[in-house]
Amino acid sequence: MRSYNFIFSGIIIILALTFYFWGNAFSADAGQWPQFFAITMLLLSVLLIVDTVIHPDREKETDEENKEIKPRIYDHKVFASVALLILYIFIMERIGFLLTTPFFLALLLWFIQYRQKGKLIAVSVGTTIGITVVFQFLLGVPIPQGLLENWF
Repeated sequence: MRSYNFIFSGIIIILALTFYFWGNAFSADAGQWPQFFAITMLLLSVLLIVDTVIHPDREKETDEENKEIKPRIYDHKVFASVALLILYIFIMERIGFLLTTPFFLALLLWFIQYRQKGKLIAVSVGTTIGITVVFQFLLGVPIPQGLLENWF
């Protein structure tokens, strides 16, 4: 696991530096956020390297304590969630955020074994309405309308 931490940190450092210099292409105000997150990514990657050097056997200790074998079903849930996310991204532009997001969230919750239908619907619809109110109406950030183009 130690080599994975170094490889992962190296990749994130390269991405962070790319994002930092990419932020210079924007105006001073617009470039601050990408540069802030790039510096944060860089700092966390360096901290992961330092932690891996200081505690090289940390993963071995936790593996010995937790001898549980994870069922293969979790791999299928991850694959299904990623496939659902990709489908959601492609469909959202055409159908719209308001129509696709409740179904996406409900299916995602269903995949992770959340089976209380009333709460599942309430969380899906409530989250969609909350995101819409915050971004569309309070912040003025346009969200994909799709079929509801002329309604909002």
